[in-house]
Amino acid sequence: MLTRGAVRYARNGDVSIAYSVLGAGSVDLLFLGGFVNHLEIGFELPLAERFWERIGSFARVIAFDKRGMGLSDREAGAYTLENVVDDALAVLDACDVERAAIFGVSEGGSAATMMAAAHPDRVSAMVQYGTYARVTRADDNQDGIRWRPRADSGTG
Repeated sequence: MLTRGAVRYARNGDVSIAYSVLGAGSVDLLFLGGFVNHLEIGFELPLAERFWERIGSFARVIAFDKRGMGLSDREAGAYTLENVVDDALAVLDACDVERAAIFGVSEGGSAATMMAAAHPDRVSAMVQYGTYARVTRADDNQDGIRWRPRADSGTG
């Protein structure tokens, strides 16, 4: 049975970020999940149980709810990759982890890439699963989604 720590909270300015640590392996691994996540639900889903047990067998896994989601503060400002990275660093600091491997899933892979580029001293390795470099169509990404700003959005 996997040992999961209690939900704790890290502070990033005025924002409280919920996190939990599971496993007892020799590697510190920061898990950056996809766009929607929730610590309590994510750890309890039967389909995810084997994943967490396997990864926790060799790593001390640090997972957190992104701002505005799960158990983290709801009214927490803009959801940006920069904020995800800053929140991830606050969680690592709360866990007394100077350097960690990062596992980015889906949109979490983009945040992992930004974190590795902006803070290489804090990242020992990076794994990405089901992620992408770019979603929207461009000259170098013909398979991307066509994005057209809404006329009332004030962009474009």
